Amino acid sequence: MHQALRKIIFRAGLPILIIAVGFVIMKTLIHNRKAPHKIKRTVQGILVETKVAKPADCPVKVQGTGIVRPRKIIDIVPQVSGKVISVAPDFVQGGMFRKGQELFLIEPVDYELALETARAQLARAELNLDIEKTRGDIALKEWKNLDKKPSGTEPPLVLRKPQLREAQAAFAAARAAVRQAEINLDRTRIRAPFNAVVKAENIDKGQYVRQGVKVGTLTGTDIAEIVVPVSLEDLEWIKVPGISGDGHGSAAVVTVSSRNRGYHWKGAVVRLLGDVAPKSRMSRVVVDVHNPFRCPDAGGGCNIRLADGLFVDVDFVCGILHGVYVLKRKALRDNDTVWIMDKTGRLRIRKVHVAHYQQDTVIIDKGLQPGEQVVLTSIPGAAEGMLLRTASGPDAGGDAR
Repeated sequence: MHQALRKIIFRAGLPILIIAVGFVIMKTLIHNRKAPHKIKRTVQGILVETKVAKPADCPVKVQGTGIVRPRKIIDIVPQVSGKVISVAPDFVQGGMFRKGQELFLIEPVDYELALETARAQLARAELNLDIEKTRGDIALKEWKNLDKKPSGTEPPLVLRKPQLREAQAAFAAARAAVRQAEINLDRTRIRAPFNAVVKAENIDKGQYVRQGVKVGTLTGTDIAEIVVPVSLEDLEWIKVPGISGDGHGSAAVVTVSSRNRGYHWKGAVVRLLGDVAPKSRMSRVVVDVHNPFRCPDAGGGCNIRLADGLFVDVDFVCGILHGVYVLKRKALRDNDTVWIMDKTGRLRIRKVHVAHYQQDTVIIDKGLQPGEQVVLTSIPGAAEGMLLRTASGPDAGGDAR
């Protein structure tokens, strides 16, 4: 019985003993623990990208697009009728001709005969004129033989003056008929009136063509025109001959892109159209490009040319602004402000004046100082005085461009 009692006491006291030992150990650990090291946290600011503002001289460029069209375009209309007896091999769509080259020939036999007839009539009229002059001289002599002194009041019929004027008129008409016959004969040879490319043709050897009926169309290759719509803001920068500047239009660079490569032609503004584009309500300037069919590649050998209907990019060079700041578009906020990170790393919101907008950049002429760091990063909820930082510290930053 005593042994059973000891077992019961042992079983009941063991947990209490374990709890007591654990409590002593816990107290000992708490008493001997070290206070944790406190780390003082500092606010570093929002990480942003900045660029240093540097004044520079910047060319002002206005960019636009347009469609190429020829300066000259004419319809080929024969001035005489007849059968076509020869056609130039290049008188097909896309064929090119130099000024004065023959396009096709109308059978000239009828016009050669007409010229011979006119020359014979001229010879006859000349003979009749000589006869009338002789008859007039004879009549004057006969009048003198009648003891009449010439006084200038002799009857015209006596001296055959009406007959002489009639002969002179017939001679003049015959001479004009010869000239007209020569012109008609020359018109049987249809020539290119200027350097041109064939846009369309409807003629072949053996075909009978009629006077005044269109048989083809030529477009000039010496000068191409490009009509470029521009906004009123951009138009202020463009010089138009006769309207602004010294009489010379703004220079322009016309670009055709192909396979990530650009081909460039030099041009110039020549005039401003008197109306605006019906849909966009934008003004339209005309750019002339000389030698549009010349390959712009210095090495030559390319087939790229400013053909009729081609869509092109046009960059106008409109002068130079001095001491301005060129920023990326994303640096401009609300159209007239930029964010500056000052020397203490604080955000400052600054009003600026935009002199000109370009495709990917803006030109600022007022509101910035050299060396200031312009913030490029977009910050939600940005406020004046906000703490900022850059990847390389508060002094980091590159060229604002």
